[in-house]
Amino acid sequence: MSSSIEQSPSFEGDKGKKDKVSPKERDNMLEYWSLKNHEAALEGADKKLVKIDAFQESEDLVSRLNSIRGFNEEEESETEMAQDLQKAKEGIREIEETLGEDTVEELKQEGLQRIRAFERKRRELLKIEEDLKQAINQTISKIYQDPELSESSGVWDRINRLQEQLASIPEAIETLSRQSPEAFLWNQVKWLREQKRLFESSGIIETPGIKKITGEIFQDVRKKLEGRNGIVTLLGPTGSGKTVLARKIGEEFSIDGEYEFVSAHSKMLPEDLLYRLGIKVDSVEAEDVPELIKEAQDRYEQKNPDLDNKELEQAKQTIARVVQDQAKEKAFKTEKIEEAVIRAASEGKVLVIDEFNYLPPETLASLNNLLSTRPGEVVSFGDDQIEVHEGFRVVFTGNVGEEYIKRQKLDPALVNRVLSGIVKYEYPPQEIDRPLNDSVLDSESIEAGEDPPNRDLFLSGLVQLADRNGNLVAPEDTLEKTWDLSRAFALIQQLAEGKDLRDLGIENEYTQDVSSFDIDTVFLSFRDFNNVIREWSLDSYAKPIDWYVYKNIIRPASVVDPKEAAQLYWSFKQQGQMFKGDEWSDIKVNPQTWSISGTFKISEDDIPSNKVENKLFGVKELAELASGEEAPSVVKSEQIADRKQQIDSEQIYLEMEKYLEEMEKDLRDESFVEELCA
Repeated sequence: MSSSIEQSPSFEGDKGKKDKVSPKERDNMLEYWSLKNHEAALEGADKKLVKIDAFQESEDLVSRLNSIRGFNEEEESETEMAQDLQKAKEGIREIEETLGEDTVEELKQEGLQRIRAFERKRRELLKIEEDLKQAINQTISKIYQDPELSESSGVWDRINRLQEQLASIPEAIETLSRQSPEAFLWNQVKWLREQKRLFESSGIIETPGIKKITGEIFQDVRKKLEGRNGIVTLLGPTGSGKTVLARKIGEEFSIDGEYEFVSAHSKMLPEDLLYRLGIKVDSVEAEDVPELIKEAQDRYEQKNPDLDNKELEQAKQTIARVVQDQAKEKAFKTEKIEEAVIRAASEGKVLVIDEFNYLPPETLASLNNLLSTRPGEVVSFGDDQIEVHEGFRVVFTGNVGEEYIKRQKLDPALVNRVLSGIVKYEYPPQEIDRPLNDSVLDSESIEAGEDPPNRDLFLSGLVQLADRNGNLVAPEDTLEKTWDLSRAFALIQQLAEGKDLRDLGIENEYTQDVSSFDIDTVFLSFRDFNNVIREWSLDSYAKPIDWYVYKNIIRPASVVDPKEAAQLYWSFKQQGQMFKGDEWSDIKVNPQTWSISGTFKISEDDIPSNKVENKLFGVKELAELASGEEAPSVVKSEQIADRKQQIDSEQIYLEMEKYLEEMEKDLRDESFVEELCA
């Protein structure tokens, strides 16, 4: 097999052992660790698979099937998993033979030591981040309970300084990770693993860009929700993730994480938000029956004091039978059932109203009194009154702009309350112009303060593609295709917001004579992006990624809005480098009129197979593409370590000098000398 292992000269000591480890050997060890990680994951998956009884039964049935067909099992090709595992084992064996077992073990222990040192500091910083965030939040809550504090600009200046320190912690972790190649790779793989588990449990991926944006938004949200208004209006383009963020806000600011959620629509009436009539079923629990019998008997006895004991006892027996019979029956009655708005206000929860701009003006106006009521006060809804409890807050999400405000006849007071709580939320950042091979900066550029190109959509795809161990086994062009897909998605999202190609810096031969874009029906979200990537990977990359974009986006869009389908197809073709093969020649797009034809002439059978030999992506390559930074060089990291050791030595020397000065001073003190000699 082909290998990227670099041969390095041996440095023989007097006893035949290497007395110095070369940078090339350290690089070889990075590949060794990556292959060991692949080996463990592949073997683990295979062991779990063969333990499934149904799988073993399937294998036996296929063997019988091949026997009937006359196929020779020995002639069957190895499975893809077996081939990948064989590659990993061969690579590991080649490195062990090149470096020798002693050197491999020595380098392994050195690398583990650097990783452990970094991980200890990383965990310490993450604990500080968690505790500092909680302390700041508690402080802000207390501040709003004291008007003297909440109106002081000096107080908020100190809070802002604390929040700046909180926001600096992720960068501090990144800086620490650059001190050695092992720490850098571990930091990126750790992030991939954590995000994989987070996505599997919650459907959320927290890329660095998203985390930064949401962190800033949460700071703003906290001030608005815990201030006097208690209202946040989260505005942003369709598909940008507002709803997910609003739910996180609901969990964060509600007691025990419980909040009320309303998905608004244009037919929603005021009573849909407040109350509805429903049928309630009343039934009696068995353990309550004796108490009910006793209460009924006592009431009867009080009303009939003249009965003798025999008559009273007979009456009590009759009452017991009647109550027991009634308890067996279920009672149905119609009554008002509280809806989300009333529940949230009366129980002190956060109320999330998603896409509130779909609500008719009269429905939105029904909330006016409630939004003006402070905790502890009573608000009226027709004949009903409820007390608003502490903790009640409102989060709106929507796409509200000036056009909506002008079009709808809204109460000016309500508009003022809604707009005073505005927080903007945009699409996560993603580079749309630079190719993947130009997206990783070298260490000199990073040290000069240059930021890597944005890659949040790409990172979302990378999390989808990698396994739970942070490995990726896929065709060699997988990451390049994922990057191109993310560029196309990001471009389409920008165009949907009304931006022009030329304003985005996209000018080439394909943009000549292209009509302006008008996308207001088919919006592409994180969910759409992840669906394409996930289906592609779960299908073992059987077809080119173009097919999954066509099946999940272009074909459905051509039914909903052919004009927008034409714009999407053009964008994926030019920016995403897709639909270039002859198999797509039936689809025609006119960029002057944005017309499209031939979208239903394509079938899966027309698309050629994409099956090629898999590549075991190295952890170094994944880490660099995930971070946008070149991994620290071995030589530079050793220089950093040497410099740190020098600084530590200098510090010890200075401390010793100080100690000697104090000792000389003490020795001049007669009482100290007498005490010392005693």
